[in-house]
Amino acid sequence: MVDYLIKYRYAIVVLLLTMAALAVHRIPAIKINTDFYQFLDQDDDEYVFFKKVQSQLKDDQTLLLLAIKNQPTVLEINFLKSIDSTVQKLKNIEHVESIQSITTLSYPVKSLFGISEIPYLSIKDSIAPKISDTKIKKDERITNYFINENRTVVLLWITLEQNMLVSENEKVLSNIDRIRKEYHENETFIWGKSYIKFAMDEISAKETVENILWSFIVLIGLLFLMFKRIRAISFAIFCVLLSVLIFYGGMIYFNRQFGLMSNLYPTIILIVGISDFIHFTIKYNEEIRANTSPNMAYRKTIKEIGWAIFITSFTTAIGFFTLILSPMKALNNFGLEAGISVILTFVVFMAITPIGFYGIKKNNLFELRPSFTNISTTILRALTKTQDYPKRVVMGVLLILILSAIGIKSVNTNNLQYSIPTQTAFYKNYSFFEKILGGSRTFELYFIAKGEGRLNTPKELNAIHNTYNYLDSIPYLNQVKSPTLYYLLMNRAYWPNASLDSLNITNREIDIYEKDLRKSGASAYLMNQSRTMMKISGQMKDMGRHLVNQKNNDLLKKVNSLIDTTKVHVQLSGLDHLFDRTHESRIHNMVYGLLTAIVIIAIVLGLLYRSFPIVIIALILNIIPIIITAGIMGLTTLELRAGTSVIFTIAFVIAVDDTIHLLNKFKWERQHGKSIKEALGVAIHQCGIAIWATSLILAGAFFVLLFSNLNEIFSFGLLIGIAIIIAFLTDILLTPILILHWFKKYL
Repeated sequence: MVDYLIKYRYAIVVLLLTMAALAVHRIPAIKINTDFYQFLDQDDDEYVFFKKVQSQLKDDQTLLLLAIKNQPTVLEINFLKSIDSTVQKLKNIEHVESIQSITTLSYPVKSLFGISEIPYLSIKDSIAPKISDTKIKKDERITNYFINENRTVVLLWITLEQNMLVSENEKVLSNIDRIRKEYHENETFIWGKSYIKFAMDEISAKETVENILWSFIVLIGLLFLMFKRIRAISFAIFCVLLSVLIFYGGMIYFNRQFGLMSNLYPTIILIVGISDFIHFTIKYNEEIRANTSPNMAYRKTIKEIGWAIFITSFTTAIGFFTLILSPMKALNNFGLEAGISVILTFVVFMAITPIGFYGIKKNNLFELRPSFTNISTTILRALTKTQDYPKRVVMGVLLILILSAIGIKSVNTNNLQYSIPTQTAFYKNYSFFEKILGGSRTFELYFIAKGEGRLNTPKELNAIHNTYNYLDSIPYLNQVKSPTLYYLLMNRAYWPNASLDSLNITNREIDIYEKDLRKSGASAYLMNQSRTMMKISGQMKDMGRHLVNQKNNDLLKKVNSLIDTTKVHVQLSGLDHLFDRTHESRIHNMVYGLLTAIVIIAIVLGLLYRSFPIVIIALILNIIPIIITAGIMGLTTLELRAGTSVIFTIAFVIAVDDTIHLLNKFKWERQHGKSIKEALGVAIHQCGIAIWATSLILAGAFFVLLFSNLNEIFSFGLLIGIAIIIAFLTDILLTPILILHWFKKYL
């Protein structure tokens, strides 16, 4: 294989450069995907239920809420006329199906010609605010969807077309934003799943570019501190850039979309490529210092280190591939693509090594800076002196593990639904709807008729309406919408003095009302055509997942006491509810995911090394940093979210690489006749500097993510960076103690 790499090295590089050039040409075609469904547990029975109800009810995920403030009151003729004008402009936007506002609101009236729709307010003439306010207050069950209680905000409900393309959604939101800017003196706010998706896409795209830029800046800075020659630095950067471009090109070619976790791909490629490069160059330099010719030094290096970096790349990729077992599509994709990026980086590095290391005339092109070598040697000497105090080291580690166990119990999983950068328009909109307009979460309660039953009977409708009255009285639920309101409005059309508070109608009246309801189609969001399924929806305060779960459980108990559960099944659903369930599921399964990665990597190492003690040492050395990092997470109150629950799996599969290099060098020296103590000394001396250098690069690459405004990415960067530093210390401090005092007779 080495001979082929040398023989065809120029052809290989030309091929790789061509692939990279094609990738650059297609980079504008990158697609960012923050589709909500990819973050759901698709094996969950409630997810199956949710997809079922979506097929029978009109999807309200296409609804946008546009809020417009006006002080001191929105009940001013000029302002209401401007709202009416805005409605007309919004209707003219392509892909907008309909608009509902207080100016378009109408109510049904029975006439000689059947049911007619009469405008709720007339804005052609001057409006007496007191009269309007009295009317609005009287019909608050209906008008509260369009005007807030203080009469300072008007809400416009915008219905978009189903199944729009990302580009079409962006165009609609851009046009809405243009109309919003016409309100120079009035604040406007927007909310809804379409907007949330767009805002997250925008933040993710910006973060990806910034993270790549900062990663390369930090990488170049650290490489300048380590290497004397520009050629060495250029080669490392060339390897990483080539891998990133080819990987991105492959993603585009295979029509793979980038998700929120795609921010990590450049970092993963960087740490794998640079780690391989550093271990390779340090071994190469060792051979050069032993007066080996450059060409022979290359061959010896690739024989020893090539195998080691293959093992580390293979185990890292396997660790990422274990995420494919996750029921969350976003983690499936991330695990598959991250694993492929690791393998690709290894292949690219091995393919271009002949260009950098073979056939060169100067021996010192990849030499480390003396200052870096001296500092590294001093640090290693200080750390290795602890070998003289094994009991103290072990007791210190045990004490830290105990403190970490205490911290783990305090890990915060009670986070809010949305993690939004505070210095963004997205957060401004979120805060307004959360604090002023009743909540940023959606609440959806479904009623399903059992057997052959229907829900549009006097008894069942009355029970649903009683449920609606109960839900409408709960402080943390707002803008509660019930299908029974349609029947109440139809009842008032026939009986003008009928109240909107109680529902007392007969089967005959229901049959009459149904004809008009089916014609209008207005109720399609809240009940299906066969009337076997109905929904009460509303806005809910974001109180934290634990409290929301507790409130929902209490709420369901009460609702089930209002409903005849022998005839009707009641179930919570909706995207926000499913996010909560996925969050809980991911947290509960986090340990199993980590254990899966540990077991699989242990099996792989066992098959490769055929040494059970080596496998046990590797696991001990890398489980300790994970426990300590988890403890730090608890003690610092960092949030553990569903998206960040893979932190520990990723930290393990990355941190184990340096341990493998260290143990591989120890095993190599043992096979070449050295005693355990001699082999250990050589391994720590030669690999120690490489592990220190790679740990700096790895930690630096992840600490770059601290610049991120996304809490998930920030947590990734901080905790994995910390885990890498702890893993370095564990490797240097504990490896000699484990081998010399516990496993000596087995090695």
